[in-house]
Amino acid sequence: MIYKNFTRSEAERAEDGALHLQSEDGQDWYDVREKLSAEKLKIAYQADGVIRQQSYNAVELFPENLSIAEVSKKAIPKDFPERLDGNWIFDGKKITPRVIPESELIAQAEETRAQLMAEANQKIAPLQAALDVGIATYEELDKLKVWKTYLVLLSRVDISNVPDVDWPVQPVV
Repeated sequence: MIYKNFTRSEAERAEDGALHLQSEDGQDWYDVREKLSAEKLKIAYQADGVIRQQSYNAVELFPENLSIAEVSKKAIPKDFPERLDGNWIFDGKKITPRVIPESELIAQAEETRAQLMAEANQKIAPLQAALDVGIATYEELDKLKVWKTYLVLLSRVDISNVPDVDWPVQPVV
């Protein structure tokens, strides 16, 4: 069974302070979750099919702006992860790996590069400050050179080869 597009509802219920969700056909989430089988995996997925939540226990799900489907154990792919990563879709019948568009892979690689460069800059800043005020030790100068080299190598990474990006090894100094 599939329950489509749960959105917030102003429905009156006995539970005070609880947010309420209602499917597009008017079913309350709290009523729906009582109907779901404990033997089947429940998946919550976006309108584009990307699976965002999963559990055998419906109480663990809160499908705001998501649809819910139950999947039998035999219909779950062998390599389906326990922790979702946005790389699986549900097409209304089966779970399959998501084909990620190149533009999204490039955006992910750019984000990774930005995070790695921010980490490198955090390591560089105090070392550079020690050099600037003339109190850097030889060890600090060596570390500064290693981290700056890494930073330059990151800036030169060709991310157009996604998903096969050749990332430089982060220094362990």
